Amino acid sequence: MTRGHAAVGFSTVVLVAITTLMACTSVSTGVGRSARAEPVDLPKGLVFPDGQAIAYRATGKTGTVIRDAEMSTRPLLARGVKAPAGFQVYEQFGSNYRAIAHRERGDRLIADIVAGKTYIVAPALTGRLRESLAALCRFTIEQPHRPPADIPRICTQILCQAQRFSAGSLAKTFGPLPDGMRPSLELGGWNPIPRDLCATCTRPRGEPADEPTFRVVCPAAPTPACDAGQVLFNDDFEADTVGNAPAPSPAGPPSGDAVSVSGDVTVVNAGSKAARLKRGNLPAIFAGILDTGATAAGSYCVKFTGRAGDNMHVPVVMTFNATNGARAWQLEIDNAGAALTSGGGRVVFLRDFSVPHSFRFDVNLSVRRFDMFVDGNQIVSGVPFLDTTFDVPSSLRFEVLQCILECFPAEYTVDGVRVTKTD
Repeated sequence: MTRGHAAVGFSTVVLVAITTLMACTSVSTGVGRSARAEPVDLPKGLVFPDGQAIAYRATGKTGTVIRDAEMSTRPLLARGVKAPAGFQVYEQFGSNYRAIAHRERGDRLIADIVAGKTYIVAPALTGRLRESLAALCRFTIEQPHRPPADIPRICTQILCQAQRFSAGSLAKTFGPLPDGMRPSLELGGWNPIPRDLCATCTRPRGEPADEPTFRVVCPAAPTPACDAGQVLFNDDFEADTVGNAPAPSPAGPPSGDAVSVSGDVTVVNAGSKAARLKRGNLPAIFAGILDTGATAAGSYCVKFTGRAGDNMHVPVVMTFNATNGARAWQLEIDNAGAALTSGGGRVVFLRDFSVPHSFRFDVNLSVRRFDMFVDGNQIVSGVPFLDTTFDVPSSLRFEVLQCILECFPAEYTVDGVRVTKTD
């Protein structure tokens, strides 16, 4: 495994700026009378199909979570806006906007929001337009090493083409597609071309801009690159010695992360070096201790690659933990399936985990919710933490239980363990 460190170096959205003044909406439960969602002008450089969008700003002490804030859709409905698929709320996420979980109650949208951030309310997208904007989001967010000047060219290709084309053809000009994007995905083919969207990618004379002047509102929850932001833990085991326990201080940055192991945990060669946890008379535990810099708010990305042994009679248990001992989730994996336990309940999904799979958690600590992906496919979205008292992230932990009355075999191999504060 290799390390990469980069910050997203461009501003990226897709909305027609329409200034709309709306009546203030209050908070049904929250942090006080002064905390609410206030109507504001749409941010500049923001483009959305047909200009049918409005904006709110969460007031109050910056970073404070406002529970069950209400945002009205009446200004849109009064303009005759149709929303056959309902409405969507988008939260400010760095220089982008991402879809967040919400509930609809009549003409009000209810969501947990964060003071100091801007929120966009718009009709939910469907069909190829949704697919096309989602594809653009993936290029702008998931590939932080991409030259910024590529982004308007990709945007022009996706949103300004009268002929349909496959996503795979983009790879010929712009290099590898984002992980998990199907080369056969159809893009373009607009008739008529959505000019407001297309215009955001180009200069007035129609040529691609040298630097992007727009930001992308993502119709689905984005998966920002784990190597974009402040790395708090990173261990790929490549500097470790096969047959020994993983080094207590992982090689390379950050300088303050650490590894704690107990039981039978050794470095093996599994194509690349990895840590193997093997059941024995003691619990086999691998714990990644985060570097300083974690806070009780913001967004985090947790990822690893893992492979279960062929005959796992007990699962490996993976948790993301706080300084107060609370857990964001508990994930149990054996060779035939996995079970995720969160504040939203228990989700079981079956597949062959005796071959390597990538796991990723996008964590919104400000509202204590997370998304989970396996091999780039979303398993859950916006589910609440297992423990609501979770404060500041401190570690992630893998454990295979010890032998007690029996000692049936169980082992799990983990690689590419990484935690990043992305916002």
